Amino acid sequence: MAKIRVVSPTEREIPATAREAVIAELARAIREARGDAGPLRLFGVRPDRLLGALGLENGDRLEALGDKPLGTETEAKQALAAAKGVRALSLQVTRKGKPLTLVLQVK
Repeated sequence: MAKIRVVSPTEREIPATAREAVIAELARAIREARGDAGPLRLFGVRPDRLLGALGLENGDRLEALGDKPLGTETEAKQALAAAKGVRALSLQVTRKGKPLTLVLQVK
């Protein structure tokens, strides 16, 4: 796993070389969460793995990636494609019923 630096509880710095791995892991998590027809709720997130290092937690509900909603499979694919060239990526999640934005800065 690439070195991810914690800037604040809601902000992380990731190396540019890890951007593709981060997007691939988010795509995997979205596919798995979509498997059960409800909201995109994350499970199996561990602090010592990539999603946990990005600030995500078990039970988080993924709402949007950047300004792109993740409500449908098409929207999720568009959001992931748009994330490939950005220098900063925001993840809008709902955690314990409250909205939260996690920011990933690509350095």
